[in-house]
Amino acid sequence: MPKTMIQDGKTVDFTSLGAVALGEVLEFANSIGIALGAATGSGQVIPVAMEGVWELAKETGVAFTVGQKLYWDATNNRVDATNTNIPCGLAWRGQASGDTLCWVKINAGAPG
Repeated sequence: MPKTMIQDGKTVDFTSLGAVALGEVLEFANSIGIALGAATGSGQVIPVAMEGVWELAKETGVAFTVGQKLYWDATNNRVDATNTNIPCGLAWRGQASGDTLCWVKINAGAPG
C-alpha cells in the first residue's frame, strides 16, 4: 500500500479552548506547542509549532546541560527537570542555575 505524506509535521492546526496569546506555550498530553497565532476566544483555529528551538522561561536553582531531557511545569509556566511534568524537549545549550530563560528543542525526545 502506498504511503501518503499528509504534512511535514512542523505545525498543527489547533482549535482554541479560550483566549490564546501569540507565543504562548500550549500543553498537550505528552508534548507542548508554541502558538504561532492568537485567538480571542474558543473555537478559533490557530497554527501551533511542534518543533524548533525556542527560548522559554526556566526554573531557577537548577542548571541544565546540553541534551538534557526537560519538562514543562504547567503550574508555574516554565521549563524544569522534574520528570512528573509534561515532556517538552531537550536542552539546546547549557544553562546556569541562576538563568531565568533556556533554549529548548521542543518535543525532541518526547514523550516520556
